[in-house]
Amino acid sequence: MNPLKGLFVTIGEISCESSSKGVLLLKQLIINGDDFGVTQGVTTGIAFGHRFGVISSTCVMTNMPSRFLAASLSQARPELGVGVHLNLTCFRPLLPVSEVPSLVTENGWFRFDPRLSERSSISHVENELRAQIAEAYHLGFSVSHLDLHMGTTRLDILQLVVKLAVEHSLPIRRPRPGYLPGLDDWLASSPVRMPDYTEHFPEGPMTVDSLIAKLRSLPDGVTEIVTHPGYVSPEHQFVDDFWHRREDELSVLLNADVKAALEEENIELMSFHGLR
Repeated sequence: MNPLKGLFVTIGEISCESSSKGVLLLKQLIINGDDFGVTQGVTTGIAFGHRFGVISSTCVMTNMPSRFLAASLSQARPELGVGVHLNLTCFRPLLPVSEVPSLVTENGWFRFDPRLSERSSISHVENELRAQIAEAYHLGFSVSHLDLHMGTTRLDILQLVVKLAVEHSLPIRRPRPGYLPGLDDWLASSPVRMPDYTEHFPEGPMTVDSLIAKLRSLPDGVTEIVTHPGYVSPEHQFVDDFWHRREDELSVLLNADVKAALEEENIELMSFHGLR
């Protein structure tokens, strides 16, 4: 018997056409927990947030050791949409360093700062990103979308992500307006699918009040809210410096008042699969 079976439960089955109150639903929401597979703690936290909270989507980092745990957990509950969190800044590439030498430092690890990506050969970037997507399918994920861990300062890398998404008939995360010069106009002419809006919390840590405020003001259409929930595990000290915020964000996504606000505002939770 699979001990992981039953870890997830359905977040809530709300008709795309009407709620239980008979109100037409015009607001659809993807609550994405980034960094599935980055550590054991983050991975189990996202799974828990889907089972008991409002996480409807995540994105897996397929070059990280905990990707195998992520695959096991996601197979137990296919309702959790899982995209590929394409990664050029954390841990090591999937491909041998000899095949992508421009992506790594002398110790064979990715450069943590995406602003240093100017040193990266676009052909090496493409080969590594293709390998990460292939690994997601090899692990059994029903891939829902593509997005890019920590972003990039290079238009050609974002254009490559769009190219790969179109090849695989996948949506992407919508970049914020003005993210890179020329990107908005280029995306407007691209066939790639995206949510109508993407929301972050640039003003500070996500709280119950700040999340509910976003829900109360959610526009019609499809919105993605980007979050970073999880539990802290020992290896997290080597990943990023906001580990202390992940458990706080998870507690917000488990809060009963957040669930109540979703129902009161007639917001339908969905994953990126709904855009395919």
